[in-house]
Amino acid sequence: MNKTLLGIDIGNTHIKLGIFSEDSLLDVYTIPLDEGYSEKIKEFFEDTIFSKAVIASVVPSVTEKVSKMLTYKGVSSPLIVNHRHTAGLRLSIQNPKTIGADRIANAVGGFSIFQTNTIVVDSGTALTTTIVTEEGEIIGGTIMPGIKMMFHALHSYTASLPLLEPEKTDTPFGNDTKSSIISGVIYGTVGAIERIVEDTEQRIGKIKVILTGGGAEAIKGLLRIPFIHEPYLTLKGLRIIYERHRNE
Repeated sequence: MNKTLLGIDIGNTHIKLGIFSEDSLLDVYTIPLDEGYSEKIKEFFEDTIFSKAVIASVVPSVTEKVSKMLTYKGVSSPLIVNHRHTAGLRLSIQNPKTIGADRIANAVGGFSIFQTNTIVVDSGTALTTTIVTEEGEIIGGTIMPGIKMMFHALHSYTASLPLLEPEKTDTPFGNDTKSSIISGVIYGTVGAIERIVEDTEQRIGKIKVILTGGGAEAIKGLLRIPFIHEPYLTLKGLRIIYERHRNE
């Protein structure tokens, strides 16, 4: 019997699909969450062999559609991650039901690497941090606009600022409108991350930093704090969660 696991990370702008064999991530596919996503996922399912699935989603309507497609594929009971699926970590936060499944997967994946105080910085549509203590407690984090969201907000809420795409920069200020926007957003994001890490360490002690998410490429060269870059951390966390909770 095929034992391949499909990890599905449904975000606000993209769906990531990771194929695992045992604990090895074999391949990752990214599908934009646009009008044609359903057909693209259907084609992927038709062309890919797997027998198990685990889902982290921040878009409930898409979760429902993907779950139905999995049923047609023959995977009738995918594990849909929620606050009860923490792979042994403890949620020490108010209203545990409200924490995103992606942040739970990030916490599980990050803590599995270091087994100590860990903060996961996920630069996606939103930029989130998720903090796990050395005792295995998820104690909270932060949520702020992601890089692309900042660019869109500057364009949408002003009369004449252009809509830009994220790109790397090595200067903290610009000398025209475009470069000023890019420097402001990128350096502002980097500064926020560094301050969050610095102040968190003052509260809980030295902390390991993991950077993930699609926006990581634009900021990782500017961070002045030690970190590791793990682009597929959410998917890897999902695999660990599935292995821990598959028989529940």
